[in-house]
Amino acid sequence: MLCIQPRKIQRFLAEFRKYRMTQSQIIKVCSQSGGILASKISNFIGLFDQLRVYGVKAQDVVDIIHKLPEFALQNRKDLIKRKLDMIKREGQRDEVYMKNFIKRHPDILLK
Repeated sequence: MLCIQPRKIQRFLAEFRKYRMTQSQIIKVCSQSGGILASKISNFIGLFDQLRVYGVKAQDVVDIIHKLPEFALQNRKDLIKRKLDMIKREGQRDEVYMKNFIKRHPDILLK
């Protein structure tokens, strides 16, 4: 963390506060995600935006990140969107199924 620009850390902390993450959640995601602070802030914001399209609330995304900190890194190059579009297309599923799928089985999206 010492080699990261203070401005970038401040922007991440602002986003963490925006989504009402607790201090313990912030510490867990920063230490166990595998490098969230080294990634782009837009990847983290895009994760919430992309899952909102499927009807997943921000608090549910925070809960997923708390359970699986590495989930915070899954939106590089719109990876989440491509995975969810493939599941929806190949499985011929509707929006309600996709919302429940994301909430119940976020670990599948890590693969």
